Amino acid sequence: MKGDAIELDPANAQKIAAVVAGLRRQAAVKPPTYDHLQNRVANIEKRFFAILDEIDRILRTGEENADQFTLAVGRMSAALSRLIKDNSL
Repeated sequence: MKGDAIELDPANAQKIAAVVAGLRRQAAVKPPTYDHLQNRVANIEKRFFAILDEIDRILRTGEENADQFTLAVGRMSAALSRLIKDNSL
C-alpha cells in the first residue's frame, strides 16, 4: 500500500487496519543506540588485536608452513586495505 490512497470507508476497514499495524511495527523498531554501536566497535577491536597477538606469536615461534601463513596474512591485509579504501576510512 505504499503511496496508495485508501478511502476512509467501512468497506476498507481491513486494509486500513493492516496499514496502521504496519506503521506501528515500523515505529516500534528502534535503531541501534550509540552505546550499542560503541560496544560492537569495542568488541571488534578486541577481537582484531587478539588476532594480531596470535599472528605475532606464530611469527616469533617460527612455526612450519610459514609460506602458507605469509599468504594468509597477505590476503587479510589486502582485505583490510580494500575495506578502508571502499569506505573512505
